[in-house]
Amino acid sequence: MASERRERELLLGIFLMEAWDTAGALEEGLGLLTAAHAPSPDALATLAVFAHRLKGSAALHGFPGVSDLA
Repeated sequence: MASERRERELLLGIFLMEAWDTAGALEEGLGLLTAAHAPSPDALATLAVFAHRLKGSAALHGFPGVSDLA
């Protein structure tokens, strides 16, 4: 039981770190898109990958609100 709880806490910590990094990448990418006159398809695809990663990870860890938002 205790080891299962520690494992869940570890996984939650990993999720939070990755979510923070992914949100930062999304913010940076959106800033670049707004500055660009004609965003490239590659830039849009990269943002879609980041959003999809955040959505899936949030759903996996039981955060449906974050998953729905992403």
